[in-house]
Amino acid sequence: MSNTFKQEKLTDFTVIRNSIFKDKTLSIKAKGMACQLLSLPPTWEYSVRGLVGISNDGEASVRSALTELEEHGYLRREQNRE
Repeated sequence: MSNTFKQEKLTDFTVIRNSIFKDKTLSIKAKGMACQLLSLPPTWEYSVRGLVGISNDGEASVRSALTELEEHGYLRREQNRE
């Protein structure tokens, strides 16, 4: 009898450093927002409106999470004008 272990190829996952989860200065909401941002594809158009659209949080909640991440150095926002 042979033991065979098969491992599925994982393609739809996000790798996140544990340091963000261990940072006690961040709220759970900010940590969750960081995870959400990291899970988005690189071609995604980042905006508050877009983040509100993919969550059940309102605009004020999304903005406060983004501000918290920015204040703690986890996020840098730039505005591009075309």
